[in-house]
Amino acid sequence: MIVHKINKITQLTAMIFTGVVLIELLTGKQLNNQFLYEILLSAFGAAVIKRSLFQGILFDSSFFKQAVYLIAVWVYCILCNYLFNWGLTIEGIASILAIVIILYIAIRLLTYQFDKAEVKKMNERLEKKEDKKIHSKSPK
Repeated sequence: MIVHKINKITQLTAMIFTGVVLIELLTGKQLNNQFLYEILLSAFGAAVIKRSLFQGILFDSSFFKQAVYLIAVWVYCILCNYLFNWGLTIEGIASILAIVIILYIAIRLLTYQFDKAEVKKMNERLEKKEDKKIHSKSPK
């Protein structure tokens, strides 16, 4: 169970990190190692916030709870701005909310596809298991 949680946090951290790095590169920003480590730490924190708020599937949660998550991640990004001295302006802080929402939608779509594939694999395994039971019980 704990391995599954760590796996999900790692997967979400990687998706958030990749999304932020892509946005930074597309906007023409220079990325140094220190900034990449800061983004990685920030992505990990956002993933932990998600796992703390949502124990089950995110899609089953209420709109209010998802809005709370988005606001929590936005506030966390503002906190990271001060902790890591990113020097964001008011416009930059406001744009973080848009980036958080865009990444949230993109990651939801990706995780939905991953979950669909995982469910498909589990269903195939169950069908194989049922087929084996049926064939082993049939008279010879």
